[in-house]
Amino acid sequence: MAFFLRAVLLTLLAVSTVLATREIRVKWLALRQTGNASYLLQQADGEADAAARHELIEAAIAANPRSVPAWIRLGLEQEQARKTEAAEKALLQAAYLDHQLLPTWTLANFYFRRSDEEEFWKWGARAAALTYDDYRPLLQLADRLEPDADVLLRQLRAPPGLTRAYLDFLIGQQRMGAAQQAARFLLRSNDPSDRKRILSLADRQLAAGRPADAAELRNAVPNPETTP
Repeated sequence: MAFFLRAVLLTLLAVSTVLATREIRVKWLALRQTGNASYLLQQADGEADAAARHELIEAAIAANPRSVPAWIRLGLEQEQARKTEAAEKALLQAAYLDHQLLPTWTLANFYFRRSDEEEFWKWGARAAALTYDDYRPLLQLADRLEPDADVLLRQLRAPPGLTRAYLDFLIGQQRMGAAQQAARFLLRSNDPSDRKRILSLADRQLAAGRPADAAELRNAVPNPETTP
């Protein structure tokens, strides 16, 4: 009798498992057929199973091959799965479709994690050209690769905004020699609006026991009365 009951219970369990699997599969097929890439990505966000999550992302790309968020998500998933070539291909596709900051910055991060300095500097420079507010995340990565301020700024083909942000970053770290290098780089733009920042650095250099650096900055600072 006990054996019979056990057999019945196992049968019921097997049937319920099959039914649950069918229910999941029906829901899965319905999701794939929505054709809504954004919705499919939202579902992927809540999916714990890696294989199912990957299929949802692939379905999002099938629904909209120009979905940049889907390509980025695919690239990051592939990287996490240690499929480096597939990850790079997906992220490059995102950058091909959209030349704005997000795909560019994502690639710079990807190459930083891969310790590919050549590609990092290439995409980092592009990200620098597209950034208009917060340069700190890019500068933090770049500074970890290259602590020489002059080299870093040349590698990033630094616009004045990034150079100012880097100068403030270096001052905050009390790296006064590197700050002097960044100030020299900034002075090349000959922008009178930088006068206050440069004079403030000169005061800091004097206080830090670097009178020669302070004098250099005071002599080179743009004069608003003579700058065209």
